[in-house]
Amino acid sequence: MREIVTVEKWDQVNAESKALLKELHLTLRQEGRSKSTIEAYMGNCKRFLVWALDNAENRSVLELKKKDFRNYSLYLREEAGVSTASHNSYVSAVKNWCERLEDDDETEYMNACRKIKGVKIERVRKITFLTDGEIEHLYKELIRRKKYEKAMFLALAYDSTARRSELMQVEKEGFLDPTKNHTNEVTKKGGKKEVLIYFDRSKEAAALYLAHRGEDDNPLLWTTYRGQPRTPDNANSWCAQMSEILSELEGRKISFTPHAIRHSAIENLTEGSHYKCEVKRIPYDIQAVSKLASHASTDMTQYYKKDKGLKSIESAFGVKVS
Repeated sequence: MREIVTVEKWDQVNAESKALLKELHLTLRQEGRSKSTIEAYMGNCKRFLVWALDNAENRSVLELKKKDFRNYSLYLREEAGVSTASHNSYVSAVKNWCERLEDDDETEYMNACRKIKGVKIERVRKITFLTDGEIEHLYKELIRRKKYEKAMFLALAYDSTARRSELMQVEKEGFLDPTKNHTNEVTKKGGKKEVLIYFDRSKEAAALYLAHRGEDDNPLLWTTYRGQPRTPDNANSWCAQMSEILSELEGRKISFTPHAIRHSAIENLTEGSHYKCEVKRIPYDIQAVSKLASHASTDMTQYYKKDKGLKSIESAFGVKVS
């Protein structure tokens, strides 16, 4: 395909898209990908963004629709005349990038690219939905093992539906007042500042964790032994360790991330299986959960839920679809 990524063109590309692509570059480096692989990946994504500059109003990659990705596929096949292998390479890079954006807990994104047929690609990471029973089982085991910091993270993440970046900004002060059900204000997506709401399990975990931690002048809830602030990467490490414990408890491989806890909390609150639902015995309204999760719309909240697929048909019509 003719090279279309000139310096002049690249300077005009949507700024948000370029920033997101820069983050992808750093991620690929952290994953230990080879220099040639990263260059090929970046080149394919840059070609797509320059195409979007000329053919999709230079909108951010997060704003592109299914028809835009479809039109790019058609362009490659019918105008650029690339081979099937080259087409798959170009489109696969873009699809993989969009999968990563969808899976990023700091980016609210409903991936339209994955709906494009013709190029099959596996998800970068399949979302694991944890049941309320699994969350409770893991929480109690963490308490039994005196892993109070991890138990605190699990409880607060599941109660608040918060993103990991928001959770790591929480201060301990609010948990010292038993009448409170919210944290300090944290900076959320888009720069808005809001508190995180939590329930009884987080209060219980905080009492145990802070008693174990002892008195100190550090206002942060999450700190290292030297008093340094924990980072979102620490949240990933905790979930990796908790995944091993849960797998041991349940007798099967279960792997989850902080983002998966957010998905699970939203699913269980709206389906009535979250322990908080026991108070009213019915699911929470999706609008209330959308506010709790700080989503811009209930459409995004719905997107965080399980894809029921054929099971919803079976339930609605009382038939079995094999």
